[in-house]
Amino acid sequence: MRKATIFIILIMIFNSVIGQNLNGKWILKDVDSGNGKKGYPGFQLLEINGNKVDIYMDFSLNEKASTLKMENGDLLNYNNEKTSKYEVVNENHIKWFVNGKSNDKDAVFEFDFYYLMYNQINSNKIINIVNGKTGDVIYQEHTTVS
Repeated sequence: MRKATIFIILIMIFNSVIGQNLNGKWILKDVDSGNGKKGYPGFQLLEINGNKVDIYMDFSLNEKASTLKMENGDLLNYNNEKTSKYEVVNENHIKWFVNGKSNDKDAVFEFDFYYLMYNQINSNKIINIVNGKTGDVIYQEHTTVS
């Protein structure tokens, strides 16, 4: 019985942490600067492919601002140095934690990214941004592709 329980727990851990598929585009909704107030610093989009994270800061998506690597809750730069941490809240919501300063005090900035869903059905293009906490659609656009 004990071996079966340990096996089940290991499967649950493996499926919840390692088994998550984060591939796709994630858009920034807001940032908490450590003082409890949320704000919007401007457009930021993460494109995740495997353990690689490309960061874009303009709508054209022509130029990457940076590329990081995801590894066990840490984000690493090209020298494999830890730059920040991330947490998967659920399949639609990632929190990114960056150490910095706010009003000359040490602070941890908390970035809320939400999965950007893109569906194309026949000649219809549908874009949805979903709130990872509630599952509600925050933004939706529907166009016909010719």
